[in-house]
Amino acid sequence: MAIYHASMTAIQRSTGRSSVAAAAYRAGEMLLDESTGCVHDYTRKRGVVHAQIVMLGGQHVQRGEFWSRVEKKHTRKDATTARELEISLPCELSMHAKIKLAVAMAEALAAEYGVAADVCVHAPSGDERNWHAHILMSACAVKKDGTFGNKVEVLDPIHCARRKLPTAAEWIRPRWEKLANEALELAGKSARIDHRSYDAQGITAVPSSHLGPAVSGLVSRGENSHVANRMADQAALKAATLLARQVLNAEAAETLLAAQAQQAQLELEAELEAQAAQEAVEAAEQARAAAEAAERAKAAQEAQERAQAWAERDQAAQAQAKAQAEVEAAERARQALWPAYDRATVEQRQAGESLFATAMAIPKISGWQRAIEVYEKALGVLAKAQAVLAKAGERLAAALARLEAVDPAVREAREAREKATRQAYEAQQSRIAKSSADAAAAHARGMQRGSVFTAHHQVQDDQERGPDDVPRM
Repeated sequence: MAIYHASMTAIQRSTGRSSVAAAAYRAGEMLLDESTGCVHDYTRKRGVVHAQIVMLGGQHVQRGEFWSRVEKKHTRKDATTARELEISLPCELSMHAKIKLAVAMAEALAAEYGVAADVCVHAPSGDERNWHAHILMSACAVKKDGTFGNKVEVLDPIHCARRKLPTAAEWIRPRWEKLANEALELAGKSARIDHRSYDAQGITAVPSSHLGPAVSGLVSRGENSHVANRMADQAALKAATLLARQVLNAEAAETLLAAQAQQAQLELEAELEAQAAQEAVEAAEQARAAAEAAERAKAAQEAQERAQAWAERDQAAQAQAKAQAEVEAAERARQALWPAYDRATVEQRQAGESLFATAMAIPKISGWQRAIEVYEKALGVLAKAQAVLAKAGERLAAALARLEAVDPAVREAREAREKATRQAYEAQQSRIAKSSADAAAAHARGMQRGSVFTAHHQVQDDQERGPDDVPRM
């Protein structure tokens, strides 16, 4: 399965190393270090399947001549002349895909930092899964024309720590993961690599250690290796440490979960209390709004009732004024009829006088008959006048009835007046009827003239008193 491995080391003169020797070993070639005159011959090394120097300008240079120039560029005896990146190539890829992936990583380094990258792909010497590549980078910048620039300080971890800058490893590790996973996906493989540590990935396994080809050869042949034993002891110690750390982490996680649960309980209770308080506030607000709405409705109803009462009062006042006007009009009409009534009464009196005068002057029956006819006509005129006066009284009564609906005192006054008028009228009619009956009886019996005269004077006195006894409103 594909594993993640990417480590960077420095080629330093202070440790007795040379970039020319490192390049010769990784490429499996024989190179001359022109600055020292030493020849580094690694032509017998096996397993180098590809070696290539990647530069920004794309030019091709001789490996020995280029790294000799790098050694001459750095003059300090403790100078770092190169930096090496060792990466593990996914065993799931074909050899061509592995080479292409290693070159792509070298190109990415050259483009990011402006250096020359000498990439060499090595086939496994024992374990068939141990395909890897060495990328030797110049410590100084290399321009497109092949000339050297200044030291690339961002590749120096000490410089980055002093300046509090991100180290090169922080860019290289995720970059290699991305390129390798893209190659695996392009090849249709499900395997993936992850640059994060086991702890960051949540994996409880103990990470393995790289034994190297020599130790791996001894172990594969069953021979004893103190390096392998030491690494096994270190692995056991790491496993014990990891287990202890996992136990502590579990206890810490349990404590944290308990605290979080308690905090969540407190937050839930606080939220419930806040929600209950909010609901209470909302209920109070709704009750207040309902009370205000009811108060407004009550006020509106009272205002409407007041307006209706005022309207009814205005209507009653208008009806009263109208009824009063009708009463006054009826009264004026009745008063206007009184002259006609008076004239009819006068005519009746005159007819009576003519009747008695005729009876006194004309002793014949025919004269009496004509006098009686004239008197009856006068009575008819008087009856018409009385009918007209009754109609006027009816209109007056209707007007008074409407007025009485508004003012009960008007009804009481009207009833008193009607009673007095009715009594006076009945007395008058009784006297008139009695006088007429007496006159008719005298005529029928052929009473003497003196008797007729006496009756005449009695009728005349009744007629003269009649109209004056009727109360005029």
